[in-house]
Amino acid sequence: MKPRQTKGDRGRNVLVPKKLQEELFDYLCTRFRLKELKVLHFTDTSKALFYSQKSSIKGFSANTLAQWFGATYRACGIEGASSHSGRRHFATFLNESSVSPKIIQNLLGHRQLQTTMLYCEVSPKSMRSAVELMS
Repeated sequence: MKPRQTKGDRGRNVLVPKKLQEELFDYLCTRFRLKELKVLHFTDTSKALFYSQKSSIKGFSANTLAQWFGATYRACGIEGASSHSGRRHFATFLNESSVSPKIIQNLLGHRQLQTTMLYCEVSPKSMRSAVELMS
């Protein structure tokens, strides 16, 4: 990501799991009517990668994307969720999977480990796992 696209104006690399890479590949091939992405460099990419209802040129702003996530969660019957809920779930899942907090910090793009730890929820599952270490 370019610095101007991020909170705090700090650029970063975004790692994407293989499954999502495959889905994005399929989307891009459909979006640009391609069989392979090598020719994407010669394709008109002036339009947004993901369209918004209001603009196919600009796509989503940070605000409209946050609203979209909120509406999507509500439509799925998940009350009280926000655009950050996915980040919190991601951090908590990695933490419960014993991923190093420093790795989680880097993946979330936080400068301070304290900020990252605020994203890691304490679940009954993680508490049970901790207690079972004593047996």
